[in-house]
Amino acid sequence: MTPSSSVDEKSFRALLSRNVALPLGVGVLSAVFFVCLITYLLSVIQWVEHTDRVINNLNETSKLTVDLETGMRGFLITGDEHFLDPYEVAKPRIIADLRNLQELVADNPQQVDRLKRLEALQIEWNKYAQSMIDMQRESGDYRSAVKAGRGKRLTDEIRNEYDEAVAMEQQFRIARNAEVTRTTVISVTLYLVFVLGDRKSTRLNSSHPL
Repeated sequence: MTPSSSVDEKSFRALLSRNVALPLGVGVLSAVFFVCLITYLLSVIQWVEHTDRVINNLNETSKLTVDLETGMRGFLITGDEHFLDPYEVAKPRIIADLRNLQELVADNPQQVDRLKRLEALQIEWNKYAQSMIDMQRESGDYRSAVKAGRGKRLTDEIRNEYDEAVAMEQQFRIARNAEVTRTTVISVTLYLVFVLGDRKSTRLNSSHPL
């Protein structure tokens, strides 16, 4: 092999490496990076959806407390058993819903503790409400018991716990939405940088023909 052909072979290999191996390697690394980035983005979006679900369930469970209170008060005022219909429907559901919520937020000990407090308060309120209903049925002096304020105190505590639970989930939602936006911007920016860089590399390689 002549010296000139040896030089040509080395030049060819260098050109091949520059035009094929390097772009291929960059492409593979870029693909892996973008797959990881998109996977992370989808994970954050799932957490946003999870937060929305928790907020929705909290609001629905809170409505059950309103049904309980409305049913009990209607019956106490009128003595009509029909007013207890929403009470009887909501009573067996509310504790089960609170326990389901505890499982849903199992990754957040603070929320779990709050929901356990809510469950304990709700059980206490249920006992209080049942005692008022029984007193009305027996023509007892339920008015004095109501005026003592125990029911109002329990109701206020329950509402406050629901408000705090929803407020915390809304903060999570804001933070997670911001993370989705930030990750999307990073993804688009890096994609544009990659495309522009790839075009520039193609132009440079084309300016060094074999």
